[in-house]
Amino acid sequence: MKTSTFISTLCCFIILYSFIHVSDAFFKGHGRGNVGKRFLEQKRNMQNICQSVYELCATHQQTRDTQAENRKLKNRDPEFSRSSIMQF
Repeated sequence: MKTSTFISTLCCFIILYSFIHVSDAFFKGHGRGNVGKRFLEQKRNMQNICQSVYELCATHQQTRDTQAENRKLKNRDPEFSRSSIMQF
């Protein structure tokens, strides 16, 4: 439970940090011509970070699901637990 809370908090902070960078790129331009370039670059960076966070969270969820499924099988079939130990 602590790990999932930590991952969720980490995801929120990364996304918040990304939005701050996009805003920062927009306001630092002060109306100069390169504002659009900075904004687009920061937007791409934010999208990459969000994609990485999404993949991290999805991997974490998949691991938890697999562990839960293994626990169910182990509790249901004692032979499964012996055979899985032998495989590793």
